[in-house]
Amino acid sequence: MKDGYGIKDYHLDQIKELGCSLVITVDNGITARSEAKHAKEIGLDMIITDHHKIVKGVPEALAVVNPQIDDNYPFKDICGATVAFKLCMALAEKQGLEKQDKKIAFERLLPFVAIATVTDVMPLIKENRLIVKNGLRLMNKGRKRLAPSLRQFLIALNIKDEVDTYHFGFIIGPRLNAT
Repeated sequence: MKDGYGIKDYHLDQIKELGCSLVITVDNGITARSEAKHAKEIGLDMIITDHHKIVKGVPEALAVVNPQIDDNYPFKDICGATVAFKLCMALAEKQGLEKQDKKIAFERLLPFVAIATVTDVMPLIKENRLIVKNGLRLMNKGRKRLAPSLRQFLIALNIKDEVDTYHFGFIIGPRLNAT
């Protein structure tokens, strides 16, 4: 791994050079205070989605979405993918996406969030239990409705039978993380 964990100033510079005006982090950024400051200095908006605990204050960004910074959020033990998923679904709602399109997005993304919940070793209680239960249900009730990339991935892994949390944690998740 060349770059290690987290976003770096030169990543932000490269993104800005590509003509982008917004960066959204997933499962990192809560400790990127200097990088968030750099993004602002070069005219790059930053939305940070993370689930890790705050160490020395919240970075200055366009938005920071993290259950650890909201005392009213009822369940803090969600993974970073869940935080990003919730942001995506909120944006879909805000943009007025049709009900059927939101359902398709939900059903295509939820299995990935379920895999991430298991592979990030989150406690399988409360919200996480529902995510994994419904992600498994979606994966097993009809693979034709899965995201094409996930459907092809299951074929490549030769997973033909019903998927369970073992598959998430020891077969699918590790191979997704290796790509």
